[in-house]
Amino acid sequence: MGFCFNWSVESAHHVLDLAFGEDHCQVRAGGAAHNLCLLREVSSKVLRDHLLKKRIRSKKARTALDPDFRTGLLASISHNFRG
Repeated sequence: MGFCFNWSVESAHHVLDLAFGEDHCQVRAGGAAHNLCLLREVSSKVLRDHLLKKRIRSKKARTALDPDFRTGLLASISHNFRG
Protein backbone atom coordinates (compact mmCIF):
# COMPACT_ATOMS: atom_id res chain seq x y z
CA MET A 1 0.00 0.00 0.00
CA GLY A 2 2.74 2.49 0.97
CA PHE A 3 4.73 1.77 -2.18
CA CYS A 4 1.76 2.52 -4.46
CA PHE A 5 1.03 5.80 -2.66
CA ASN A 6 4.69 6.84 -2.83
CA TRP A 7 4.83 6.04 -6.54
CA SER A 8 1.72 8.12 -7.27
CA VAL A 9 3.22 11.09 -5.40
CA GLU A 10 6.50 10.72 -7.28
CA SER A 11 4.65 10.42 -10.58
CA ALA A 12 2.67 13.62 -9.90
CA HIS A 13 5.86 15.44 -8.91
CA HIS A 14 7.59 14.21 -12.05
CA VAL A 15 4.81 15.66 -14.23
CA LEU A 16 4.90 18.98 -12.36
CA ASP A 17 8.67 19.15 -12.67
CA LEU A 18 8.71 18.40 -16.40
CA ALA A 19 5.79 20.63 -17.37
CA PHE A 20 6.26 23.51 -14.93
CA GLY A 21 9.90 23.29 -13.78
CA GLU A 22 8.89 22.89 -10.15
CA ASP A 23 12.37 21.89 -8.97
CA HIS A 24 13.89 25.09 -10.38
CA CYS A 25 11.41 27.43 -8.69
CA GLN A 26 13.29 29.69 -6.29
CA VAL A 27 10.25 31.18 -4.55
CA ARG A 28 10.58 30.44 -0.84
CA ALA A 29 9.13 33.46 1.03
CA GLY A 30 5.92 33.24 3.06
CA GLY A 31 3.02 31.44 1.47
CA ALA A 32 4.13 32.23 -2.07
CA ALA A 33 5.74 28.82 -2.62
CA HIS A 34 2.60 27.05 -1.42
CA ASN A 35 0.36 29.25 -3.58
CA LEU A 36 2.48 28.59 -6.68
CA CYS A 37 2.39 24.87 -5.94
CA LEU A 38 -1.41 24.97 -5.80
CA LEU A 39 -1.59 26.89 -9.08
CA ARG A 40 0.72 24.36 -10.77
CA GLU A 41 -1.38 21.45 -9.47
CA VAL A 42 -4.68 22.99 -10.63
CA SER A 43 -3.16 23.88 -14.01
CA SER A 44 -1.81 20.37 -14.39
CA LYS A 45 -5.22 18.84 -13.65
CA VAL A 46 -7.05 21.16 -16.07
CA LEU A 47 -4.56 20.43 -18.85
CA ARG A 48 -4.53 16.69 -18.12
CA ASP A 49 -8.36 16.49 -18.17
CA HIS A 50 -8.70 18.40 -21.44
CA LEU A 51 -9.98 16.29 -24.33
CA LEU A 52 -7.03 17.03 -26.61
CA LYS A 53 -4.71 14.01 -26.57
CA LYS A 54 -1.32 15.70 -26.30
CA ARG A 55 1.34 16.11 -23.64
CA ILE A 56 0.78 18.63 -20.87
CA ARG A 57 3.82 20.59 -22.07
CA SER A 58 2.28 20.90 -25.54
CA LYS A 59 -1.07 21.99 -24.13
CA LYS A 60 0.72 24.51 -21.89
CA ALA A 61 2.48 26.04 -24.90
CA ARG A 62 -0.76 26.17 -26.87
CA THR A 63 -2.47 27.86 -23.92
CA ALA A 64 0.17 30.59 -23.99
CA LEU A 65 -0.14 31.16 -27.74
CA ASP A 66 -3.81 30.52 -28.59
CA PRO A 67 -6.40 32.83 -26.97
CA ASP A 68 -9.33 30.63 -28.07
CA PHE A 69 -7.76 27.52 -26.52
CA ARG A 70 -7.04 29.48 -23.31
CA THR A 71 -10.65 30.72 -23.18
CA GLY A 72 -11.90 27.16 -23.59
CA LEU A 73 -9.73 25.96 -20.71
CA LEU A 74 -10.95 28.76 -18.46
CA ALA A 75 -14.55 27.96 -19.39
CA SER A 76 -14.00 24.31 -18.48
CA ILE A 77 -12.73 25.39 -15.04
CA SER A 78 -15.78 27.54 -14.34
CA HIS A 79 -18.06 24.79 -15.67
CA ASN A 80 -16.56 22.28 -13.20
CA PHE A 81 -17.20 24.61 -10.24
CA ARG A 82 -20.92 24.84 -10.94
CA GLY A 83 -21.37 21.21 -10.03
